[in-house]
Amino acid sequence: MFYHDARYNSICRNNISAISVIGIWLQDTVSHNVVAENSLINCTAGIFLEGPNTNNTLSGNFIAESEYGIKILNAQNNRVVNNTIADNRAGSDSWRAGIRLEGSGYSQIDFNLISGNYYGVLLYSNSPYVSVYGNNISFNEFGLRVASGGSSYLNMTRNVVADNVGYGIGLTGFASSSNYAVLANNTIVSNGQGVSIGQYSNYNTVSQNYITQNDCGLYSEYSIGNLAYKNSLVSNDQQVSIQSGSVNNWNGSYPVGGNYWSDYVSPDLFRGPYQNVTGGDGIGDNPYVIDVNNRDNYPFMLLSVCNVSQAPEGGMISPAEVRITATITHLYSVERAMLNYTITNSTGTFHLSLNMTNAEDDVWNATIPAFPLGANVTYIIIGQDSEGNTISSQQQGYALEYQVIPEFSSNFVLAPLAIITLLIAIVSEHKIRKSSKAERRA
Repeated sequence: MFYHDARYNSICRNNISAISVIGIWLQDTVSHNVVAENSLINCTAGIFLEGPNTNNTLSGNFIAESEYGIKILNAQNNRVVNNTIADNRAGSDSWRAGIRLEGSGYSQIDFNLISGNYYGVLLYSNSPYVSVYGNNISFNEFGLRVASGGSSYLNMTRNVVADNVGYGIGLTGFASSSNYAVLANNTIVSNGQGVSIGQYSNYNTVSQNYITQNDCGLYSEYSIGNLAYKNSLVSNDQQVSIQSGSVNNWNGSYPVGGNYWSDYVSPDLFRGPYQNVTGGDGIGDNPYVIDVNNRDNYPFMLLSVCNVSQAPEGGMISPAEVRITATITHLYSVERAMLNYTITNSTGTFHLSLNMTNAEDDVWNATIPAFPLGANVTYIIIGQDSEGNTISSQQQGYALEYQVIPEFSSNFVLAPLAIITLLIAIVSEHKIRKSSKAERRA
C-alpha cells in the first residue's frame, strides 16, 4: 500500500503478508495519518515512513518476520505506540531492526513490545530529541542502540530491557554518537552488557536504573563526562568495565549520593561530605573504587540502621521505660522494623521483641518497659525492606545495652551515710562526757 503526499487518512485493520515489498509506505509530505491495527508479516519493511513527513501515528500494529518492522527516514514528530514488533531480522542489512529511525527526530516510541529482532530499536544518524518510553525490549540480538552522530538529547525512560544477546542499551556509534541523553528508571536484566557507553558518547546521564544479572552491568569506552548515579547494580558478573581511558562521574554531590553496588562492603557509622561526622546516613563510609580515575564517592547502603539513641541516655539508668529511636535508610521502602531485646536478672535470661513504629520519614521508635534493679538489657534493631532484604544494628557495629541501677548512685548514697555516722559519733561522745561528769559529782 503506497501513499504519496497524503494527509489525514486512517489506514487500519489490513492483513498484508508474504510480499517482497513494503507493506505500508507513506512518502513525501504526508502528515497527520493514522496507521493502526494492521497485521504485516514477511515484508521487506512492515511500515515505511519516508520524509519529509510529520505528525503521523503508528499504533496497535502487529509486524513480524520482515527486514524492518518500522522504518522512518527523514521524518519528524511521529508517534510509534502500542505496536507488537517481533522477529524482524530477515535480510543481510547490518542495520536491520524492529524500529529504525534515521535522520528522524522529535518523535516518540512508547509502550511497544519489541522482541526477537536484530536491533530492537535503532536510532541512527541525526535522530535527536527522541523519547523511548515504557517499551518492553527483550530477546533481541541488541536491545536499544544509538548509532552514528547527531542523535543527542534522547530520553530513554521506564523501559524493560531484558535477555538481549549483546547490550541492552548502547550509546555506541561513531564520533559524537550521543551526547546529553537521559537513561532513567529502566529495568535492565540479563543482557550481555546492561548499558554500554562508548565511541565518544559524552555527557549523558544514567540514573535510577535497576541493572542486574548482566554479563557486565555498565561498560564505558572512549567516553568522558557521563554521570551515573542512583542506579542499583545488582549481581552482575562484572559490575563495571572501563576501557580506553574513559573518565566518568559516579556520584552526585552529597547527600544526593552515588549508586548501590551489591558487592560493596562498608560500615555506615559516619555522615557528611567527608564521612567524618559521627552518625550514619545510608551512605557507606568508604568509596566504591572502580579504577584510579573512576570511583563512587558516596555509594548507597541497601539498608542501614544508624543514629540509634535511647532516652534516658547512658549505660546505667534508674528503673524507667526506655525509648529507642533509630534511623533506617533504604533503597526501597522499609516494610517493618523490629526491636529484639534480652533481659538478664537473678531469675534468668528472657528474649523479647517489639514492632517499631514509623514516626516520620526514616525514623522508627519503640519503648522497652521498665525493669527492676539489677536487670541487664541488651537490644538490636532489625530493618526489612519491601524486597525482603534485612539489616541489623549489630551488623552496623552498634553495641546497645544498659543496666538498671538504684535511683541514686553509690557516691550519692555514701555521703548521707557518712553524715549520719558522724552525727551518731558526736551524740555518743556527748553522752560519754555527760556520764563522766555525773560520776565525779557523786
